[in-house]
Amino acid sequence: MSIYGNFPNHKENTNPLIIADKRLLVQLGHPAIELCIDLAKSYIDSLYKANYPAEVDSPNEALMSEYPSVPLIVKLPNGVVIRSGDDVKLVGILSPITSILSPITSISNIHNTKYDTNYDITFRWKESLIVIHDILVLHVIINHNYWTGSTYGTKLIVIQKSFEGIQQQPPMSYADVYLGSLYIGEAVPNKNGQALGGYVYTGDNDLVLRSIRYTERHSTELGFEWYLANGDLSKAKKLSNELISEGYYLHNDIYTPIFGTDKNLTDNYLYESGPNGVYRDCYMEPQIKQDSYQYHSKVCTFGVDFYIWYSKNNDWLVPVLWAIHMLNKYGSPDTEHYTGDSWWSPREVARFAETKWIGIGIQSPYDQTVASSVRTAVFDVLETILGYHYGDTRSRHFSDIATHVIQLTQVKSDGLVSLYDVSSGMTNEYERSNAIGGFYTSWKESFTYVATVSKIKQIFEWLFNHPDENGDIKPSNAETTFTSVQALRTYDCHKYGYNCVNTP
Repeated sequence: MSIYGNFPNHKENTNPLIIADKRLLVQLGHPAIELCIDLAKSYIDSLYKANYPAEVDSPNEALMSEYPSVPLIVKLPNGVVIRSGDDVKLVGILSPITSILSPITSISNIHNTKYDTNYDITFRWKESLIVIHDILVLHVIINHNYWTGSTYGTKLIVIQKSFEGIQQQPPMSYADVYLGSLYIGEAVPNKNGQALGGYVYTGDNDLVLRSIRYTERHSTELGFEWYLANGDLSKAKKLSNELISEGYYLHNDIYTPIFGTDKNLTDNYLYESGPNGVYRDCYMEPQIKQDSYQYHSKVCTFGVDFYIWYSKNNDWLVPVLWAIHMLNKYGSPDTEHYTGDSWWSPREVARFAETKWIGIGIQSPYDQTVASSVRTAVFDVLETILGYHYGDTRSRHFSDIATHVIQLTQVKSDGLVSLYDVSSGMTNEYERSNAIGGFYTSWKESFTYVATVSKIKQIFEWLFNHPDENGDIKPSNAETTFTSVQALRTYDCHKYGYNCVNTP
């Protein structure tokens, strides 16, 4: 008997083969999948952080940045370091203390492709709980279509818009500006309107332009699983060393089932709270390094126990991962297991998740017209196992379609990103070489990236998440890329017999 537990609106999806774009039909075969995997590898490598002592505590440790970024850092004469996007918790809510972004609408179009980014960023220093100094405002210009004289590249210019300093004894009359560990220039009162310096790069996935912020939950843990699966044991070891030093249990992450390394974990480990659970980052605070700080998630601000309840009752991401976990442990698609609230079999979870298919992927819980990358990826893994390992014809169809969708949401080697603007209803084309190989975080019809899923989600993120590090678009990140490319590996293994190391 099918028991749908806490999902009362379950209904049968009578048309599982809705295809929103006929381009899906041409994305077939192992060679096409292998190209996607190779592109993702370069993107992932660019986010690997192992610079000691600026980024990590030990030369034998490493972390994963959250996304490609413009990692601006200001150093004051008194030794204070202010990092773009870094922030502090104030009464449980993240308040914009250390840096404020002010995006500016000043974009040039070349062949209808947006190549330039302009924004202001204000660096602030919190002297005390009530005394906050606006020290420096920088204007950032990024030309993504810069001709270097031999090839096209990207040019970044940092302009001093205003400098206030701090009038104290002794006064702070200057500030040094860095792009990560790269020195840009010195800010002083008489330089307003002048360029402090810049940076030019001509390759893809530049190693300098990665976020200061990192996440141990998911991104660093996923990085460990990824490099383990791909045979890069040196990188995997450094990532695992960092996790272990911060008290994490290896493989104890919600995404571990998609790598098949979860079999020794308890049945309901994905729903366990506390410092030894899957949300350990909410219970501890790693020391901030010069070029690294831990990202604060709204999961921690809302409360882990509340989020676990919400993820079990109002979202389909973790239940699908739980179903994969049950398949990995017990190898029975129709055996029901107890989640702590209700009984489900892996196949029942798949049938429920299919009701969230909207033709272009698995819908976001925040907007029924938007597809979510991580939800589509883990759905694909579950359907691939059921379809190609256990012979479920319905699951096989969904697996084929979901795999093709994931391929279409990757930023290809031309760096072009189609962005749907919610406010105007228009779709614009951007070229971003640092996004090549990454997978969209979410998308709408015609596979256009959408940044803001809903006004409510936007408000929640503004209140409870870290502010952005930079004013450019962010079509992909580490979490979406790891999960999406692992879904492709899983499909490639089960259908074509390739990439089978550490796939479920």
